[in-house]
Amino acid sequence: MQNINTSEQLKAAIQILEAEQYEKGILLKAEIAESFERFNPLNLLSISLEDSKAAPILIDKMLNSTIRIFTGYIADKISGGENGSVFRKISGSLLKSGLSSILSNNSDTFKSISQYIYSNVFKKRD
Repeated sequence: MQNINTSEQLKAAIQILEAEQYEKGILLKAEIAESFERFNPLNLLSISLEDSKAAPILIDKMLNSTIRIFTGYIADKISGGENGSVFRKISGSLLKSGLSSILSNNSDTFKSISQYIYSNVFKKRD
């Protein structure tokens, strides 16, 4: 940068620096938005599944785990947790065992659902 001797030169230099700062701010905001999009959990999951050759197996396991966690959560809410009555605890454990048996008896159905999810959701659109 040149030596500034007058107030007009100072004002011009300030305007130039403000314009540069504004442009750099716009670029920075765009990079931040792109980074947030890149590190979105769903995008990270789909990228990692696209790279993996065992993606259908991973999706099947994730779907089964998600369903088991969800059914356990629902059963715990029904049973009232530790503060629930005996009847609610028994009904919650019966519900949990019933849902577990449904999951184990219909594993082919859940496998086909996971393959459908993999082929239609995580595959890139051509």
